[in-house]
Amino acid sequence: MKICNNGLSDGYKFKQHYSYVDKFDSIMTAIADNIRYRFGEDCGIIVAGESGTGKTALSKRFLQDNCEKDSKEKDGVFGIYVEICGSGFEALYEDMLEQLHCKNPKLGSVASKKRRVIELINALDVKVVFIDEAQEGLPGAVLPSSGYIKLLKEFTNKTNASWILLGPEKVKSIADIDEQMSERFTRILTLKAFDCRGNENTEELMEFIIGLLVKLPRKVPFFQCLLDSMNETGSDFEYKDDVDYENLFRFLLATKGRARRIARLLSDCIDDTCSHEKITASVLAKTYEKKYRNDIESINHGWVNPFKLPKSKVIEHLKIWGLYA
Repeated sequence: MKICNNGLSDGYKFKQHYSYVDKFDSIMTAIADNIRYRFGEDCGIIVAGESGTGKTALSKRFLQDNCEKDSKEKDGVFGIYVEICGSGFEALYEDMLEQLHCKNPKLGSVASKKRRVIELINALDVKVVFIDEAQEGLPGAVLPSSGYIKLLKEFTNKTNASWILLGPEKVKSIADIDEQMSERFTRILTLKAFDCRGNENTEELMEFIIGLLVKLPRKVPFFQCLLDSMNETGSDFEYKDDVDYENLFRFLLATKGRARRIARLLSDCIDDTCSHEKITASVLAKTYEKKYRNDIESINHGWVNPFKLPKSKVIEHLKIWGLYA
């Protein structure tokens, strides 16, 4: 195993970086609008997307960006992020209370904790609450369905915060529970993985990767195709028919176009190299083999190392995953 004197700084700093692209910006704008115009029964937004597509990172980045601005203007809490983990309502209330700066989040009965959550959200003028894995309150999931829906109704009725529900595709069905829920969550957005199904989608993937590479503390000759796609002034880029995007396709297959895996694979490459080394196809192949050899999802589809396959096989596998057309 190679040990370099990188400390924790290179990988840590890179993990803090966020690559803004239109698909993320549009959802952030929708959330900001819901906060700005929150009134009556239109209480929030449902954001659906499979694991790794960037829902959690988007939520935390939205809070980070806005909390920094808000903290300069007044005392309070701009917003909070909680995840339903299957431990029941009490654990959810305690998590919320802790983020609302309650000194004793475990004090009191379950009912009193819920009451304090509502009181603090109002007292601190909380603008937005993100609930991740929100589908866990649907029938057959970890929380009692009727109690969970009743709780969402109570939260939205008794506070002025915007409630953003995050989860996989089935989280959309929360709005179908009854007429009251459909009126509370009138807007349902979907966050999909990146793909190369057409030039526009390919350019979006390129933009996201370039947004990460500008902060990557390594040279990455593997992505020469992205540099070859820049215009003459170097101010913008576009998909070009005379550029070979073979390596972009390999990287897409390795990460399945999911924002989390894209950032994680690059971060893993930082950990596997010294500051003077470059991230090449060989480095990516070794890192992918080491980190993802036991990835169950890939195994179920027939595990391959995209960085060792011929281009024709890469495209064949991309089509199987629905990532290329």
